[in-house]
Formats: sequence, structure tokens, C-alpha cells
Amino acid sequence: MSSESAEQHGLVPKDSVEGNGQYSPLSKIHVEPEKESGTDFQQFKTTDPCRHYPRIHLEPQEKSNANFKQFVIKKLQKSCRCNPTKAKNTIFGFLPVLQWLPKYDLKKNILGDVMSGLIVGILLVPQSIAYSLLAGQKPVYGLYTSFFASLIYFLLGTSRHISVGIFGILCLMIGEVVDRELNKAGYDTAHSAPSLGMVSNGSTSLDPVSDSICDRSCYAITVGSTVTFMAGVYQKSVLGVITIVNLRGALRKFKDLPKMWRVNRMDTVIWFVTMLSSALISTEIGLLTGVCFSMFCVILRTQKPKSSLLGLVEESDIFESMSAYKNLQAKPGIKIFRFVAPLYYINKECFKSALYKKTLNPILVKAAQKKAAKRKTKKEAVTLAAIQNEVSVQLSHDPVELHTIVIDCSAIQFLDTAGIHTLKEVCRDYEAIGIQVLLAQCNPSVRDSLARGEYCQKEDENLFYSVHEAIAFAEESQTRKGICIPNGLSLAIS
Repeated sequence: MSSESAEQHGLVPKDSVEGNGQYSPLSKIHVEPEKESGTDFQQFKTTDPCRHYPRIHLEPQEKSNANFKQFVIKKLQKSCRCNPTKAKNTIFGFLPVLQWLPKYDLKKNILGDVMSGLIVGILLVPQSIAYSLLAGQKPVYGLYTSFFASLIYFLLGTSRHISVGIFGILCLMIGEVVDRELNKAGYDTAHSAPSLGMVSNGSTSLDPVSDSICDRSCYAITVGSTVTFMAGVYQKSVLGVITIVNLRGALRKFKDLPKMWRVNRMDTVIWFVTMLSSALISTEIGLLTGVCFSMFCVILRTQKPKSSLLGLVEESDIFESMSAYKNLQAKPGIKIFRFVAPLYYINKECFKSALYKKTLNPILVKAAQKKAAKRKTKKEAVTLAAIQNEVSVQLSHDPVELHTIVIDCSAIQFLDTAGIHTLKEVCRDYEAIGIQVLLAQCNPSVRDSLARGEYCQKEDENLFYSVHEAIAFAEESQTRKGICIPNGLSLAIS
């Protein structure tokens, strides 16, 4: 394309090409709000209807494909592997008494435990007898239940505040079932038979169970144990059925979990947490938990966002992430940094650390320069002419180093006061070692925030509408400087 056609379409500033063919300093692009209808585009389209725009194809970077089967096998092997520490933890988990009993402070706790044990025992003996009679059993069985239940929980229990034993309402319900079953079996529920085959009138006779080894007491125990076990199972089953029926709509969503996981893992985790909270606690608390967890996930995403260095796509002015695509070109002496998140008080330190890690840490460079200067001052004293001669010799051997950092702000939605202050700190740190910081592709909201925060001393200073414009400005500014010394030092040639 010729210079005349470029000037006609507004692609090259008029002051960039002079009559003698020399290149003048690049003028910045000023964009004004559009007030009239877009007739310029129609004129451009009619004047050059046969122009072709080739599509740009980028080759993504290869990602490691994790095998799910190998991942599961590895986790199972790790969980099934036996070692002394794991065996010890398993035994202590099954018998917690082995863990807390050796640490028991005998002098401090024995008196209080003995007194509380005696008081509980005094109250438990008559209570156990009464509850045993309510359940249709002999009084001694109530004592057995209270004693052995406490002994078993002493060995297997995990809480020192829980007291296990007989439950009065359950004993009353079981007693009614035992009495009914004893009547059906031919036992007299009013009196206990002293021996097998004896009825209430004192006469001996052969009843339906006379030839069995199970007497009335044994039969009552059998019925009571069965009813107790079935009551627990039935109660849990009923509660489970009620829960499943109420959550049948949510349970149908489980078949969509694989697809949801592939699309967005964070949304799947939020749905799972909300569903579990609603099922295990309540609907209101579950929804509140889901909202709070979702807000936490949003904060977590912005707290550690993605960042990358950009490279130029061949034969275009498009810049993309060098970690995501191959065959991208990097401009010598210029680093282009993209931060994909709003810049505010939560992630300001993450922004600085990512920028310093991917480009250059100005604090470490400044400290190294001070240390080198002190060491040089102590070792030798040289004149200014000698320093200039040494620098001029070094210029011919050292390669071109970093002189400009362009921050692509296209993915930064907004800034707060802390974000503006962070950008000021970054610019000040890099300027201290001779590196200029340019901001490109800032949206109107970010530009207004920077203007209100007095980021630029002059209007639109170091602010550019595109990365390409910022790079052109950086290259032109370096060309005007003439001789560049690494880290911002410059010499004027006389």
C-alpha cells in the first residue's frame, strides 16, 4: 500500500512522513466520540470493494492429557498402601481409648470422674429397673443394658460428653409390642412364670411352647431386641424415603454432572455444595450457603487470576498469549503483560507478583545496583572520564535489554483506589531502573478511574488505544534516545 493511499484511509499520521522521506516522531491517536452516522465505513467499502482479509489461524499449545483411569488407580494404590503410620491410625480410630487413656491425667481428673460416676450410677440403677419393666422385661436386663452400653462406649466412643443407655419412650413402645406378642404366644403377661410350663393358677400344663427351651423371659428378650433393631432400621428408612421424594428433582440433576463438570468445574462444585446443604440442613440455609459459597468462589477467582505475556501473530497486528499459542513473536526490549481480572484491593499483590515474575523485578534490580555501586566505591575510585570510557566500551558488547513494559488492560473491567495506587507503585519502581510502563486498550471506565486518581500528569500520557500503538511509541522513543544503556542509563554523543 502506498503512502498516499495509507494517508487517504487514515492509517498513517500525516506528520509521520515528511517531504525529504525522513521518519518523524510518531503522533498519538486521539479518538473522539462518534456523533454522526458511520458514512466513512460505507465510503471505505465502496472505494475498495475487492480487498481481501485473510483469516488468522493460531496453533494452541499442547496440553497434557491426564488419564482418568490412571488417576483413579494411583489414588486407590495410595489409599490401599499399608504402612506403620496408617495401621496405627486405623487402630486408634477403631479403639479411641488407646489414644486418650495413656494421656489421662490421673491426679487432676480421677476425683471428679469418680464422684460423677457414683452419682450417675445411683440415678441409673432405679431408672434402669423402671425402664426394663416398661419394656416388658425382667429388671435385671435394664441393669445389663445400662452397664454394658456404657462399657462398650468407653472402648469405642469418641466423645466424653455423651451418655448412652435406655430411652424411656422407646421402652414404653417396645413394652406394648412385647405384651401383645406374649399373649399371642400363650404367655401370661400379668405374672412371670417361675419355670417352664407354669401358668398363673399354679397348675402345670403343656402350653404351645412348653417343649421349647425358650421361656417367657427369653421370648420377651427376643421380641424386644427384634423390635428395637427393626424400629431403628424402619425409622431410618422412612426418613430416607421422605428425603429422596423431596429431592427427586435435584437427584435427577446428577445425570448432568459429567457434562457440567466438563463445561465448568467451579459451577459444578457450587451446585453440589448447595444441594448438600439443602438436603442435610434445610432449604433456606442451603440456598444461603450456596449464595455465600458462590460469592466466595467469585472472590477466589479474582484473587488469583490468570496472567500471561503476549506475542505478535505473524503478518498481523494481533497479540495473543504466548503460553496458549505457538509461533508468536516477541518484540526485543519490550514485554507485553495481560492481567485477566479487575484490579482491586483483593488481588493487587497478585498483580504485582505476577508482573514482576514474568517481566523483571525492579526491587531486586535496584537492590543489586545499590550493592554493586557500594562494592565498586569501596574497591576503586575512578574519574568521570574513566566511567564514560568503560560504559562506551561496554555498549558494543552488551545486548539490548528490557526498556518498555506494555500492560494490556483489555481484560481489566474496573479499578479501585488500591488498584490505581498499585499501578503508580509499579510505574515508580520501573522508572527507578529506567523502564517505562505503558497502558494499552483501557476501557472508558478504567480511563475515568485513572484520570480521577491522577495517574497521568498530562492528559492521556502513557495511555494508548491499542497494543500496536503502544509498541510503536516505545520503539520510536528508543530510536530518539540514540544510544541506550541497559536499565535506563543513556549517553549523549558529542
